Amino acid sequence: MERYSLELESREHLGAGASRRYRRAGQLPCVVYSHGEESIPGLVSDKDFTALARRSKSSQIFTIKSAEKRLQG
Repeated sequence: MERYSLELESREHLGAGASRRYRRAGQLPCVVYSHGEESIPGLVSDKDFTALARRSKSSQIFTIKSAEKRLQG
């Protein structure tokens, strides 16, 4: 199976209005879940995610790359 990775940024503003602003700017709001840990709100590039989603399978697992240590993985 091919491996795919996404660049993830942390998200500072939460809520519907902030999400709309991020989407207009070409970023997709997302949430990173991890077993036994707090969820982390983030952002991925709409362009990058769409390109990977077209090439991947429906059950694909993505590796997350980020400048922030807590978002690595």
